[in-house]
Amino acid sequence: MSSYRNGFETGPHASETARTTAIGAADLDPELLELALDASGIGLWTADLATDTVQGDARLLRMHGIDPACFRGTAEELRSRVPAEDRERIRKEIREALEGERGLFRCDYRVEHPDGAVRWLRVRGRAVPGASGRPASMVGFCEDLTDQHLAREHLRESERHIRMIAGEAPVMIWVSGADGLVEYFSPPWLEFRGRRLEEERGLGWAEGIHPDDRERVRAAFRASAASGGEYTCEYRLRRHDGEYRWVLDRARPRLGPEGELLGHVGSTVDIQELHEAQQRADRLAAVAARTTNAVLITDARGRCEWVNAAFERTTGHPAAEIVGLEPWALLSALTLFYIVLG
Repeated sequence: MSSYRNGFETGPHASETARTTAIGAADLDPELLELALDASGIGLWTADLATDTVQGDARLLRMHGIDPACFRGTAEELRSRVPAEDRERIRKEIREALEGERGLFRCDYRVEHPDGAVRWLRVRGRAVPGASGRPASMVGFCEDLTDQHLAREHLRESERHIRMIAGEAPVMIWVSGADGLVEYFSPPWLEFRGRRLEEERGLGWAEGIHPDDRERVRAAFRASAASGGEYTCEYRLRRHDGEYRWVLDRARPRLGPEGELLGHVGSTVDIQELHEAQQRADRLAAVAARTTNAVLITDARGRCEWVNAAFERTTGHPAAEIVGLEPWALLSALTLFYIVLG
């Protein structure tokens, strides 16, 4: 006669060793154990290798889309829910476990429910020797990994999308891992550097940073990898022709389904011309600030953008009143040193 304990069928055809191992220590409160298993979502099972029968709790059967009231206890009922390609992989894992010294196995696989839903499960188990010393049964547990699998698939799809965009975008794009090592560089980056992906991956790209900027950039990069925050840095990067070009590097963190840091996605833009223009503007502003002549600078639209202190003194107009206006309205008999930029 069969009876149930902790969701397992016990009876004369069940392996005593397997049943004892699967259920756990006898001194555990059965109700507490059942509550713990329900909370974990783990399904327990035992398998008799000689009869190809399986005893499993209701959680295990529901994971496989099987009504516990209709389960006849055959391994084939479970196998029938598994796609053929996954079924062969499970057989291989079990075979290797039975032939190995420890007899342990683990395998992820899909199951197809009657309503068409596909779930991803992970089974873990170990062989239990019989009287002869050879494996006579197996015990283990199963858990549903569908949500984690879908999250990983979504992440992989996002990364594929990023790389597809990166391959077409005119800017240089890179992707790093949680360890701070860069895993991917887009074609524009590799073209700019004149190097292969294998040479740039990891920390290889840092070899191209100007020696005077290298430690500063590395410190900023390490800080963003450690904190998971955003990263912005300007530095000189060696181009394929040996010229160092000023670039602007910006990155944002990549987060996993649980909010964990997966790394950063960054873009790098050549700002050499902008940097040179800024240097020229700074030099011009420094000269204009020192001169005793009144200086007014406009933007490309002809509107006032900056005036020096001499202009304010000469015209009596403070900069706050003038910026944004067309300078022609301010013309008088005064002789102005007038500069138009743009």
